[in-house]
Amino acid sequence: MTTKRTSIAFFVIFQFLYLPAFADNSTQTEEAALQKQVEVLSKRINELESKETKFLGLSEKEAVTSGNALSLKLGGHLNRAVVWHSNGKNSNTVHADVDSSPSRLNITAVGKISEQTKIYAVIEEAFEPNSTDRIDVHDANDSQPFTHRKMEVYIDDTKWGRLFVGQGSTASDGTMEDVDMSGTGVVSAGSSLSFMGAGIQFFDSTTNAKATLNGQRMIVETVFDSGDGLFRRNRIRYDTPEFYGLRLQTSHYYKGRNDNWDIALKYAGKVNGIKIGAQGAYLRRLSKTVSVPGGSTPAKYHQFNGSVGVLFTNGINIFLSALHRDWKSRNTRNGSIYFAKLGYQHSFIEAGKTAFAIDYGQYKNLIFDTRPQNERDQYKGTSYGVMLTQFLDRIATELFVAGRIYKLDGPSRQPARYKDAKVVLSGMRVKF
Repeated sequence: MTTKRTSIAFFVIFQFLYLPAFADNSTQTEEAALQKQVEVLSKRINELESKETKFLGLSEKEAVTSGNALSLKLGGHLNRAVVWHSNGKNSNTVHADVDSSPSRLNITAVGKISEQTKIYAVIEEAFEPNSTDRIDVHDANDSQPFTHRKMEVYIDDTKWGRLFVGQGSTASDGTMEDVDMSGTGVVSAGSSLSFMGAGIQFFDSTTNAKATLNGQRMIVETVFDSGDGLFRRNRIRYDTPEFYGLRLQTSHYYKGRNDNWDIALKYAGKVNGIKIGAQGAYLRRLSKTVSVPGGSTPAKYHQFNGSVGVLFTNGINIFLSALHRDWKSRNTRNGSIYFAKLGYQHSFIEAGKTAFAIDYGQYKNLIFDTRPQNERDQYKGTSYGVMLTQFLDRIATELFVAGRIYKLDGPSRQPARYKDAKVVLSGMRVKF
């Protein structure tokens, strides 16, 4: 409709400005005829403007805007890799989605209530065929699960803060990852190092039997629990406004007849060009259960955890994190994490920066032990990792390669020793 009106308008202007220059001024008849044509065209334009074109039952204006003042943003990424993994008994090569940053699609609607206040609606789905979070050696999972990462609405007010309702990150989610400034988070973010090979089963080095505790499989994911807060939940969450780089957050969700909640303090800032990030959290998770022979049992705990990350102007970066978990079961050993990561990033080529990092972590007693008190032991997981990421800024792509060893040690009084699990992977993440 707009195109038609524009064409007619240009034709009228042409008639007014150019045709008279070629007309014979002495020919009154031609001038009268031209005037009549202009009047007819003007009348036709008025008729067209007065009409309201309908499309699928909507007016022309409604068809363009859908009657909605919100803008819509679409984004996401694909993160795929070739993975070689070994449980010390067998090994193979698979093609997988990298769970440290799973492939996803994000739809965000944004509306402005005022200059101070905006409202958001977010839907984010992960698509993880053959995810590194689930595959074991000789047991690839080719299913294509959909994970509901986010389905939330929230209001962001510069004066009063942010209020979230729905499925999304809790206050403590990310407090063991987010301030990792190494640039290698695409494959290993902070102390959440299990995602590279989470499904790998540990084996007894003497009997070659699968390692278990209380009937629970001892796999990389359970031994190297990231401890990264309460993760994403159907929750309500409030964030205070930012004050000199500081922000306080708290959230609550209900599950298993229990109230679960957390609180986190987060900081991000710069000092003389040096980037600094720090996060700390306290949480009460009272709804957790673990599988045991004949059913399941509560595995409640309280937890303190925190992390700090620093990126110096020369590209050197450091990340440190720690955790203390208090299992709510008498005489059960407390869990802990101590983790360190050292990295360096520099633009060696025009295409984008290169990021390199190494890390080390100790993970103790993160599997809930339901055995009698006199049989309970201490289990420790140790991991070493090395990773390299090359950024290709022009095409929003990251190329990466990484390797990691997972070691499991039991109590010294037990004869059982466990085979090391190993992972090497290489792939790319493409953002859109």
